[in-house]
Amino acid sequence: MDRTISVAVVGAGWAGAHRHAPAFAANPLAHLAGVCDPMNLPAAQHVADPYGASVYASLDELLASDVELVSICTPPGSHVEICERALSAGKHVLVEKPIALTSRDASRLDAMASERNVALCPCHNLLFLPAVLAARDALTSLGEIVSATAYQWNRRGIRTAQWTHDITHGHFVEDAPHGLYLLRHFLGDLRVEHAQERASRAGMDWVDVGLDAGGRSASLLVGSGSPIRTWAVMLVCENGVLVVDVHRNMLLRIPADDAAHRAGSRAIAVAGQIAGWAFKRIRDRRRLNGHETLIARLLESIRDGSPPPVRATDGVDTVALTEHAVALLDQSA
Repeated sequence: MDRTISVAVVGAGWAGAHRHAPAFAANPLAHLAGVCDPMNLPAAQHVADPYGASVYASLDELLASDVELVSICTPPGSHVEICERALSAGKHVLVEKPIALTSRDASRLDAMASERNVALCPCHNLLFLPAVLAARDALTSLGEIVSATAYQWNRRGIRTAQWTHDITHGHFVEDAPHGLYLLRHFLGDLRVEHAQERASRAGMDWVDVGLDAGGRSASLLVGSGSPIRTWAVMLVCENGVLVVDVHRNMLLRIPADDAAHRAGSRAIAVAGQIAGWAFKRIRDRRRLNGHETLIARLLESIRDGSPPPVRATDGVDTVALTEHAVALLDQSA
């Protein structure tokens, strides 16, 4: 029988309560030992109680325990300090994105993890959605990716985390890492070429980021005030278009207009894909977010002594891209 890995969640906010703690508690490789949130002990108790987990009154108490893996779900401004202390104590770390607010700090954390031979895994959860995992197979028949755009529109009236109001371009810093790591997943290394804030008279505002991917065009749009929430990646390929809708966990493959087909077959194929997605959504009755698969693979990697499912260097690169875009936004302000 596989041994279980003792885990503690730091941060009793939304991500800790609704994503990390449930995913660890449901995995047979993990033992959710406790929850730590010294700033809000009642919230920590509320998260811990359904799983019979303990509450750590301080980070020192947690780090002195036999917990092997620390899952950090606090605001990004606290990530560096908590990561440094956990890594120094010899703990493996899963940390919500962005792993740090500067690439310098992120690189230092990567170096610390390497020196201590422990895992530092950025929580790039959308990489592990079924639609994203299936996209690679779908791309084999579509040929080379020529251009890609990631859209991250949040609907109007949605509440954002308090910390996003405390730092410059906080909404962008919160959401952009998702789109950037998805674009890197499909295109490889990226370089920021421009970043600009825009707004419409309809009350919608957004940041438009232009990227270069080794001569291929890429862009990222992060906005708010949309009538619906739409997070998706559109990949324009040699032989068609692939739309990866990460909010609805839907993959839509659209063949080229000049591809050989019978009249109406393209419409039938697209309608069939949408119908298949709708059936799965009704059957599953819940929206997947990728945390379950990411956490399962991380636990397996710790058990086997293999690299984590997301490497720390991927987190460093994502922070560097975000940091560069924010610098360009500041210059244009």
